[in-house]
Amino acid sequence: MSAAEGERRGSHDKRQRLLEAAGEVFAQRGFKAATIQEISQRAGANIASVNYHFRDKETLYREVFRYALEQSQERYVSYPVDSSERRPAHKLKLELRRYLDVMFSQERAPWQAMMFFREMLEPSDVFNSLVEERMRPYQELIESMIRDVVGPQVEQNLIRFSAFAAISFCGSFRTLQNYLKQLFPDGRVSAESSDELAELITRFVLGGTRALKLPLK
Repeated sequence: MSAAEGERRGSHDKRQRLLEAAGEVFAQRGFKAATIQEISQRAGANIASVNYHFRDKETLYREVFRYALEQSQERYVSYPVDSSERRPAHKLKLELRRYLDVMFSQERAPWQAMMFFREMLEPSDVFNSLVEERMRPYQELIESMIRDVVGPQVEQNLIRFSAFAAISFCGSFRTLQNYLKQLFPDGRVSAESSDELAELITRFVLGGTRALKLPLK
């Protein structure tokens, strides 16, 4: 390895450490309370390194979010789905199992989930990109899959609600995993039961969608 290559590798590694350290600090303290000093200390770097790679805290925060989204996308595509499946309900189940597998993935750094959660509670300038780049497209994907099952006669608002419920269920099983284990000691709420959970969510959501067409009595 040449000196130039070694220098580039060192710069890349330092930038990576800063992103990981910043993600942990932002997740723990939020954007406003996080400091460049704490981030640089956790990364084993100096403040000048943060300024060199990212200029300021706002740019660093956006880059951390982009980094987390890229990693999330890489995990998502690493769980392929059987494209030969043609039954709409089973296709929905397979997609929800894929989502659960990603959520339960051990490769997912804990700070990433917490950072996304904080952004939902305390929106910053990156909130719109989070919604438009990740959340809305996935919501629309699940809506289309539910529509394929229940048919065109169901009003869009019910489809939208059902898709949101399905996505929320998948996220909650991972976010509330420790609570669910305590609440239901015999329950199966881990990565090993993602197939069973996906089927339960699919049946529940589709059944609910059909039932919502009926008036309350």
